[in-house]
Amino acid sequence: MRQPLIILLLSVWVASAACGCPLNEAQVHKLGRRIETELPLGSTTAQVTKFLDDMHLNHGCCLEIFDTDRYRKLEQIEGNVEGFGEPGGRLIFFVQDGKLVEWWVESECGGGCYSMRANKPMYRVGVAHECYDP
Repeated sequence: MRQPLIILLLSVWVASAACGCPLNEAQVHKLGRRIETELPLGSTTAQVTKFLDDMHLNHGCCLEIFDTDRYRKLEQIEGNVEGFGEPGGRLIFFVQDGKLVEWWVESECGGGCYSMRANKPMYRVGVAHECYDP
């Protein structure tokens, strides 16, 4: 009787772990610290693209930000983190004159946002769009 129960409990544990948010709070912090280390502000567009390629993330462009001129002047490179068939979050890199000037790690499943602006890291708890700061 114990063996089927153990198998059932292990199956439930594996299934629940597989359905978790790929960018939970711990993962957002971990990825933010990795970007701080590997892509300091001032990194080139090529370095950002290589970082995303090395992580095997699909990348493209662009987040639409309508109510501020600050972001309209910046090139954007976005990397999408998939979460079991659904978006789990994204990395957004803002580039000006070929140099990285700001970045966000943004969870779409409640893991919050870790961002870097003016060499000052910041974490905000919450859902998607917590990175935006006009």
